[in-house]
Amino acid sequence: MMALEDRIQEIGRSLFASAAGVKRGLSRREVDARLMEWAMRDPQFRTQLFRFVDVLPMLSDPHDFLAHLVEYLCVPGLRFPILGTLGQQSLRLISANRTTAPAFAAVVRGQISNMAHNFIAGSNLREAAAVVRRLGEQGMAFTLDVLGEVTLSDVEAKAYQQQYLDLLEGMTTEAPRWNDNPMLDTADGQPIPRVNVSLKLTALCAQCEPADPEGTAEAVKACLRPILTLAKARGAFVNIDMEHYAVKHLTLHIVRDLLLDPEFRDWPHLGLVLQAYLRESEGDLAALLDAVQGRAAPVTIRLVKGAYWDYETIIARQRNWPVPVYTRKYETDAAFERMTEQLLVHYPKVKLAVASHNVRSIASVMARAEAHGLPDDAVEYQMLYGMGDQLKQAVLAHHRRLRIYTPYGELIPGMAYLVRRLLENTANDSFLRQSFAEHVPEQRLLRNPADLVIGGSTEKPRKGFHNIAEHDFSHASDRQQMQAALQRRRQRVGQAYPLVIGGREMMTEREILSRNPACPDEVIGRVASAGRAEAQMAVEAAKAAFPG
Repeated sequence: MMALEDRIQEIGRSLFASAAGVKRGLSRREVDARLMEWAMRDPQFRTQLFRFVDVLPMLSDPHDFLAHLVEYLCVPGLRFPILGTLGQQSLRLISANRTTAPAFAAVVRGQISNMAHNFIAGSNLREAAAVVRRLGEQGMAFTLDVLGEVTLSDVEAKAYQQQYLDLLEGMTTEAPRWNDNPMLDTADGQPIPRVNVSLKLTALCAQCEPADPEGTAEAVKACLRPILTLAKARGAFVNIDMEHYAVKHLTLHIVRDLLLDPEFRDWPHLGLVLQAYLRESEGDLAALLDAVQGRAAPVTIRLVKGAYWDYETIIARQRNWPVPVYTRKYETDAAFERMTEQLLVHYPKVKLAVASHNVRSIASVMARAEAHGLPDDAVEYQMLYGMGDQLKQAVLAHHRRLRIYTPYGELIPGMAYLVRRLLENTANDSFLRQSFAEHVPEQRLLRNPADLVIGGSTEKPRKGFHNIAEHDFSHASDRQQMQAALQRRRQRVGQAYPLVIGGREMMTEREILSRNPACPDEVIGRVASAGRAEAQMAVEAAKAAFPG
């Protein structure tokens, strides 16, 4: 272990040296990045700006646009990054001027749009194809993601499916025309697909309901199967993204079924994402490794840290659920390294794609793969489009295959993705921010996260009153309890429920029928309906009981 740690440190320092050697120019992206670093230093201002960005796509009228900008950024006590209070006053004056307001709104909207396009590779497939072609010329592979998640209608889900069918048709026609690159086209001596796509299951089903895993799984698979069948026929790779925790069990269930499906069990180009920040992920990985033992082909696991941390912690605390994610960054980093080791042990039955912008994490994977005697191209390294360009060049300098997660699409469905990227890029514990913007010492950034983990939960017990937790139907135990309760209740369907007055039960000629809202023809119970006489009897019974 000491030798391994020494090698991790050595590789980490080498990566930092390679990154430091990359010249930072004054491209539009670099200028935007530096402006964002400057504007995001104050956490409260950052929060208000992200709230505005979240509603931006719906603000088509320039005066409406500026009215919202003022409401979010001219809050009493908010530290304005430009001229402080004077900057807020100037924003109010410009927004109130009917002449200057439209031009100013266009400038601000354009700047935010530029910021979005730093992370999103265009609004359509033609623009995205041009971006990934340039990536290939720079020695980087790609995975394309059509922006959108949690569709609200069958029409939206069908449109999302069609976009992936069009993407696969278009890119598998285009890719064979590109120049050969052994670093990108092969892995451990075997050819790999040039076309690689990533998709989210919640976008394929408008009724993605954890309480009904079997029904949801069938609906999702019906929509997903044509995509997988086309990808298999056209020689493309499909990766299933992991989303928020509520659909984690459902996603694992669906992917396990597909990996063992007779049509796909011998297909090596289907992958899954696991998130190291989830406390359950190491157990999920062990179960998945057991499940795929019978497959005739390897499966690829993309290991990520996780991008829904804010959402998961807020929802858990709101509903009084256990927080499903590690609450300290170093705990996630330590889990990431443990899962890396677990995956490397199972090579080549399981292929590892490690997605991280953390030098320590990347160095750990390189050192561990080396210790297992694996070739340099056995593991794939993945990073996000628009982030960590210096680190990307450092990985390329170490002759590793690098794949860029490249989303494209319209801004409205892409807003959730954009806000997650902005949060990740500007968070206080962001590795990129600490290393390349704030210049935290390398020694500190390369610390072994296992040395920082004390053990046990870092969640402090909540004091005072809090509500009883809602049931979480993504868990099988909660679903089983509900099914048992429904079964007990079903045995009493149609029962008559009397009035109880003064301890005496009584039925009435008039009844209130209680119906099953999901099946209105089904009467759950017949409730006696009180009239004037029964109401008077109840009043008298109450008066008689009052002295006691």
